[in-house]
Amino acid sequence: MADQDAKKTREALVDGLFYPDEAGALEAALGAYESECAQPRGKALAIVSPHAAYEKSGSLQAAAFLAASDRKIRRAVLVGPVHRDFVDAIILPGSEIFTVPSGSFGVEEKSVESLLSCGTHFIRSDIPHLEEHCLEVQLPFLGRYFPGVKIVPILLGKDSAANIKTLGKGLYLTFGKELSSTLFIITTNFCESRKSEKARAEAAEIIGLAEKKDGQTLMEKKLSKHFTACGVGCLAAFFLGFPGAGGVKLLGRAFSVSDAEADKRVEYAALAIGAS
Repeated sequence: MADQDAKKTREALVDGLFYPDEAGALEAALGAYESECAQPRGKALAIVSPHAAYEKSGSLQAAAFLAASDRKIRRAVLVGPVHRDFVDAIILPGSEIFTVPSGSFGVEEKSVESLLSCGTHFIRSDIPHLEEHCLEVQLPFLGRYFPGVKIVPILLGKDSAANIKTLGKGLYLTFGKELSSTLFIITTNFCESRKSEKARAEAAEIIGLAEKKDGQTLMEKKLSKHFTACGVGCLAAFFLGFPGAGGVKLLGRAFSVSDAEADKRVEYAALAIGAS
């Protein structure tokens, strides 16, 4: 315990807001979402999971993690977007431990160092990680299905062609020879719009391009602002790095109304990549 206390720790930020802040209640919620989704266990190489409050997308997150839950892995690589202070970089954490009410996760330092060597677009900074929720909300599900696994948390800052391409290259160079022991968790929502028809259409278009593993078009349409979904750059980077990742399966879709803007519709989806 003293050793953990001496390490730099990224404490939970949105517990009690996006998910329960007490371990027992959190575990009960995870079990309920698992029961709701009725997704069989599988061995996906990568999953795409939302990052909303659990009451909005918990069953989709459960479906995504179940689609990979039969694998034996050593590390989980979590890739998500920054929602504020869009630094022009790909941000790796300085913290050595990430905690949530149900447990803690050690950062795999070797992989962080490898990514840092892949180009100057990779930087190390705790500040974006301390302010960002998108990776944190994946951790309780990760701990349920992969207890004790190491993590590699990655945040994509400004969406630019250089950042997206460098991220894809870095993922390939660092993990391309270790796919059997690596799970990729890409977190994105699929549209935010005040027009329901537009939101549905954008989500369907992103899903269609993902099913084709078309990272180039996903990137181009994100950069042109054709897509509003926050994490499309992360999804594009994965497919640019691993264009032969295997089949893509849509596990489910949902939508909600934005907490901040009552007239804004937010689309969610869960995908399994390289599913078996």
